[in-house]
Amino acid sequence: MKKQLLSFWLGLACLSAIGQSPVPNGNFENWNSTVIENPLNYPNTSNADEFFRYNLPFNVIKSMDAWHGNYAVELTTNASATDTVFGYFINVNPEGSPDTWTGGMPYDQAPAGIRAWYKYNVETEDSAVIILAFSKGGNNIGYYFIKLGGIKTDYTLLEYTLEPPLAEVPDSVIIGVTSANFKAGEEEPHGPAGSTLLLDSLSFTGVTSQPALMNGDFEEWDSRNVDVPENWYIQTEFGLGFAKSTDASEGLYALELTTYEGNQNNQPAARPANASTGYYPPECEGDCQILGGNPFANQVDTLVFDYKYEPADPADTAWLNIYLKKDGNIFWSGGLYLEETAGYIQFTVPLAAPEEPDSVIIEIQSGLWQDSALIFVGSKLVVDNIHFRSEEQVPTGIPGTGGKDSWRVYPNPTSGVIYLEGLSDDVSRLEITDMSGKKVFSYTRGSVPAPGGIDLSTFGKGTYFITIEEGKGVRTEKVVVK
Repeated sequence: MKKQLLSFWLGLACLSAIGQSPVPNGNFENWNSTVIENPLNYPNTSNADEFFRYNLPFNVIKSMDAWHGNYAVELTTNASATDTVFGYFINVNPEGSPDTWTGGMPYDQAPAGIRAWYKYNVETEDSAVIILAFSKGGNNIGYYFIKLGGIKTDYTLLEYTLEPPLAEVPDSVIIGVTSANFKAGEEEPHGPAGSTLLLDSLSFTGVTSQPALMNGDFEEWDSRNVDVPENWYIQTEFGLGFAKSTDASEGLYALELTTYEGNQNNQPAARPANASTGYYPPECEGDCQILGGNPFANQVDTLVFDYKYEPADPADTAWLNIYLKKDGNIFWSGGLYLEETAGYIQFTVPLAAPEEPDSVIIEIQSGLWQDSALIFVGSKLVVDNIHFRSEEQVPTGIPGTGGKDSWRVYPNPTSGVIYLEGLSDDVSRLEITDMSGKKVFSYTRGSVPAPGGIDLSTFGKGTYFITIEEGKGVRTEKVVVK
């Protein structure tokens, strides 16, 4: 089945590239909060794609324009920057062609057909679709695509007979609905933006009872609050596996990714939580190029981040990948394993690219895709303070006027020892003060040899200021001791 119906993507794209960090919100201090509302018992919907991935309104909503009762479900096809994105809901997260789908909600009757009331607004070849897949004993015993098309401004009765009829009684059924013509494995258009389906009073015919979880009158809805890190895309099933953590290495928050129990080929499986500054296209079938990224032009640099990792099984490992792009294409990528560590450690990844990039994507996840055994469920990765070393040079004082202001301090943040790189022979004074202004270190030219490394760990954790007088200029830099 197409990627759009498989994944729950969360994230909010940053539209401005001017002056933007190559890893925006890499300290995970900024989060967006929203409420996701889905029809009860249909957790897999397009709402997360719409709002977080494309920054569009939710397109599966609770409508008061009902045929019966208080509510109907309304699905709309929206326009993204590169495509149209249809609305959908389904009661499982299926993979592959519908003739292989199994599971869903329990049901032990063989219906003759379905019945529903609907409105639709498109007079083209486009149509909404109801998808049914019945199974028994883990085997698919019948699937159906029921199209609802044409302009129906008033509620219209749909009565559809299942052809061919079910040859045996199922034990479960999958029910899905889309606002546009969709069939797995085929390349139909997604239909025009604005295609809208209103659906109410969905039921099976020729039976004595409906599935207990069907909620076919759409009176019951599930609402939940979600906090999402700004400028990051997070792909999980049903919004599982990620959280805003207060266990931060610096500041207030960090990103927590936890391997969760999802499904693979319609069977329970461990699925690693994934976060990225890029995104995959909606039609991705697994072998496709990650899109997006943020401006970055350094051929040589170092990625720096803090992390802690608690695997559910000793064989598990987390993962980080870096993609360098030019003219929209990835020309270099590098991945590394993140091993177990109970406390935060700082990790550095030197980069030496074969050519100068124009953008970069960072991708992290709590485990490996191939580690699908359920023993890996619960592996937890917490990451914070992701940035490039080149971003650490942020002048806070007065730059030297003699052109000798290219020095930098590293590592920053540090656990104790810092080093100064790029100092000229014109350094006449160097001093370090704490937040209160108290001087904790000083150097004057000619008094002692110039310092190589300076150990700040004896002065305690906190923020310090390094002031260097070089030639006719003075510059101050901030350094954090963790």
